Amino acid sequence: MRMATGEGRVEGTLESDSSLAARELSFLVRLAQAAASTQKPDELLELIIDEATSAMGTDVCSLYLLTPPGREMLLTATNGLNEKMVGKVAMRVGEGITGWVADSRRPAVVPDVNEEPHWKWVPGLDEDRFRSMLSVPIESGPRLVGVLNVQTVDKRVFNSGDIDFLRAIAAQVAGILERSELQRRMEVQLSEIQLSHDIHERFTKLSLEGAGISSILEVVGALAGGRAALYSPDGYRVRGVGESSDGMPARIHVPMPLALAGAREVRINAGRPARALDVVPVRAGSDLLGFLAVGVDAETVDSHGRRRALEHGSTVLALELSKELAAAEV
Repeated sequence: MRMATGEGRVEGTLESDSSLAARELSFLVRLAQAAASTQKPDELLELIIDEATSAMGTDVCSLYLLTPPGREMLLTATNGLNEKMVGKVAMRVGEGITGWVADSRRPAVVPDVNEEPHWKWVPGLDEDRFRSMLSVPIESGPRLVGVLNVQTVDKRVFNSGDIDFLRAIAAQVAGILERSELQRRMEVQLSEIQLSHDIHERFTKLSLEGAGISSILEVVGALAGGRAALYSPDGYRVRGVGESSDGMPARIHVPMPLALAGAREVRINAGRPARALDVVPVRAGSDLLGFLAVGVDAETVDSHGRRRALEHGSTVLALELSKELAAAEV
């Protein structure tokens, strides 16, 4: 009898494992087919949530993603909760069941949320109709990415197979998010490279055409998003550049480190009333020829393009000033 009972448990376990494997395989096949025709990460995440709800036999699936600096998770996608709350509901790590799972990195099986001390009801999220919940962490190696939740209206006790299956789905979500982040970084890098090339080409054309310092400053200001002016090494604004009514001060007190070799841009306050300026040295070799300053307004965005405009602008100004100095010596 004991032998028969043991064999029965083994057979039941094998059948359960086989059923779980078949369910996972069917899910992955559908996901692979959809991924072949859908390359957008948002659409793939929505697909995973819908497929997870169907495969798990639940009523809703929700995705929370960790936001910098890693203290909160944002509701990023759902197919059963109030979709108007997507991007608005934030759960602190350690707060509620979702936050507890994120903090502990362990799955949570909750047969009845009304009896769970970690449960936190969020107004407007339409959670009061759901009774049971399974929540697993989404991890990429040692890094926490977020939390994946499934919920049911009727009471349900999720078993170990359900946990393993939802964790397998969470791994798929982590993979999609990692690929999406790598793609985003690559696109940003390519965009920055293209922007640097375009800015360099524009300034090179100005220099070759002999447009002059005033035109160069005008382009620097347009690219950097602020008024631009050229100052002498001792901080006086170079005469004949721009209009006195443009708000740029007649003199700036340049921080000593900015005059040293290898110095880059520095943000200072100058003028009356004081206003913020980004200042970068204009050099020809080891010789300091002056300083390029660009105003910082409320609408100014610190961007890759602004920094490149200052860098390339200072280089072209150095060429123009060197030409003027050479002409003056002649």
